[in-house]
Amino acid sequence: PAMGSLLVATLPDGPELFLKARCGTGRTIALCVTESRARTVQQAQNWVWSMDGVTMNYQPEART
Repeated sequence: PAMGSLLVATLPDGPELFLKARCGTGRTIALCVTESRARTVQQAQNWVWSMDGVTMNYQPEART
């Protein structure tokens, strides 16, 4: 839950996958994930933070 969750939406001309997460201010945000191979929250977080998922994993120590 601390990393977020994946949401799938059917849109006429837009992305279908979103990463729902909580920002440091406590607000809930949804980020478009255009990486079609993302199947897990970890993979989506890696894509959002420009990590390749094989050698790096997004693992925050604390929210800021």
